[in-house]
Amino acid sequence: GNGIMFEGSINEWALAAQVRVGNSEAVIHLLSTGNSRGVSETARAFLLGSAAQAGHARVMRALIGANFTAKPNLLQVTTPITGDCAILLDIAQYLSAGSALPNVLLRVENRSLSHAMSVYAVHPWDPSMCERPFGTIPKGRPGQPGVEQAPVPAGCELVFYPDPQTFTPGVLRRMVAREPNFQTLVIDIPPSSNPVPSFVEPAPVFPMASAFTAHSPVVSVPWEWEDGPKGSGKWKPFDRSTNDAINVAHAAGQRYILMNRGQVAYVIDISSRTQRNERTGFVRALRTPQINTHAEAGAEA
Repeated sequence: GNGIMFEGSINEWALAAQVRVGNSEAVIHLLSTGNSRGVSETARAFLLGSAAQAGHARVMRALIGANFTAKPNLLQVTTPITGDCAILLDIAQYLSAGSALPNVLLRVENRSLSHAMSVYAVHPWDPSMCERPFGTIPKGRPGQPGVEQAPVPAGCELVFYPDPQTFTPGVLRRMVAREPNFQTLVIDIPPSSNPVPSFVEPAPVFPMASAFTAHSPVVSVPWEWEDGPKGSGKWKPFDRSTNDAINVAHAAGQRYILMNRGQVAYVIDISSRTQRNERTGFVRALRTPQINTHAEAGAEA
């Protein structure tokens, strides 16, 4: 009755039925047996839209993991989509253009003074939705949270488990949106007899470099990066768009901006004049030639 035709076997009608009722395990099983073949582009968009409107985020993850995408002009969404389903629908539309998912630089702060956090990731291209080890967020110290920072694929679901050696409360889950490209999560576990972890909102967000390129900087200051280890004396200028982005961010009072170069994320710290490669951890020095002498003299003092 919805006007959507499937070109493959009768099992694909079973796929549509399971999507409608939100049976993610059945959807995963059907997709694992190759039943996504023969489903038209229109039908794929319809299934994603149906799952989104019904709030079936796990079904959407299974569909996206099986390479289902949704061109905006094919979507039949009549109600507002919110939460994880909105993030996943955005991912599905982004993938429909043939683009690879970008990395988001994620900073996690753990304010708990007694519990480290184990982090697992469910990747958006994994139709089985397996939780894979991602890392550990150390416990905090008085006045200083435990911090971990790493690039994460957009559309990834992160699962946070407090240290199982101390207690086992409910877990925290967070879907990583495609934008903004620099995100911070703050986790807190209050000291009590039955502590429950929670996200502390709002969390600070740092924009990516391209967010500043639409505006002309107030003052055009040339920026350079050191092409070698610290003290090498080899400097190269940034390209014009990045240079403008740094100047506009500086004028707006922003300390950090994010640059993506292919699959590598770089964080520019304007205050400390450094650029960090988030994949390797390598830090380069930055400078503004006409005022760099004064800055270095102040740093040495």
